[in-house]
Amino acid sequence: MKRSTVYDSEHEFHGILKSGGGSFMLSKTGNLETALLIMTEKEYLFISYYKHWIFGVLDAENMIVGNNIITVLFDELKARAYALHNR
Repeated sequence: MKRSTVYDSEHEFHGILKSGGGSFMLSKTGNLETALLIMTEKEYLFISYYKHWIFGVLDAENMIVGNNIITVLFDELKARAYALHNR
C-alpha cells in the first residue's frame, strides 16, 4: 500500500508491529527494516516499509523464501522511486 508521506508509512508500519502484541521479530539489512511474524511452522509474515510504501509477504512457506521475496519487492520499489524522481 502507498501512503501520502514517508512519516505516514513509517507510523503505520510501527502501528502494525504494536498490534501484533510484540510477537514480531525485527531485522535490518542496509536501509531495509523488516518485521517477521511466525504464524505457524509453515507460515511466515514479512512486512517492511520504504519511503511511501508498506509492503510484505503473507504466507511465505519459510524464512528464506520470505526474505528473498521481500528483497525483490524492496529492489523494485527502489527502482520505481528512482525512476519517478528522475523523470
